[in-house]
Amino acid sequence: MFHLFVTQHTRDWSPGNVIVYQTENNSTADLWMIATSGDRKPRMFLDTKYRERNGTLSPPDSRWLAHQSNASGQDEVIVRPFPAREPSQRISRDGGMHPAWRRDGKELFFLAPDGTMMAIGFDPLTGRQDATGPQKLFATQVALNNNHPYAVTADGQRFLMPVPLHDPPRLVLDWRTLVSQ
Repeated sequence: MFHLFVTQHTRDWSPGNVIVYQTENNSTADLWMIATSGDRKPRMFLDTKYRERNGTLSPPDSRWLAHQSNASGQDEVIVRPFPAREPSQRISRDGGMHPAWRRDGKELFFLAPDGTMMAIGFDPLTGRQDATGPQKLFATQVALNNNHPYAVTADGQRFLMPVPLHDPPRLVLDWRTLVSQ
């Protein structure tokens, strides 16, 4: 017996009142969009044989869509105009996932396959990425299979992410006796 499992994950709600979400089945993932006003009908944005996931629209005007795709054989971060689909450009160089924009749309963050936080400058008017390419920011310990493994502040200077505990938490009773020693 064959079972087809389809799940949906809402990834982004843009300033332009468009919701981007993905549908997944056993082997593919596609990006969809739905307007929060007007006809409010779901529309396919990307439908390929590959896994397009984690779509996020650029602030402040939803002019660009960043997402990850495995069309090259590994997950890479791609940016394309929105709502047009082409031309697309690869942002990551050696794999990438979970893109997130700085609030002004001038920087894009993503995770490298080893969990390193990466950043690249981006011109929200022309769609040009910084010629120096993605820069390593810091190592993380986030689980890459997490649907939303981090959040970034509006200025791109701080990140919120779960950090695994290496030692279990300990409860210390009567701690005052330890201070006097």
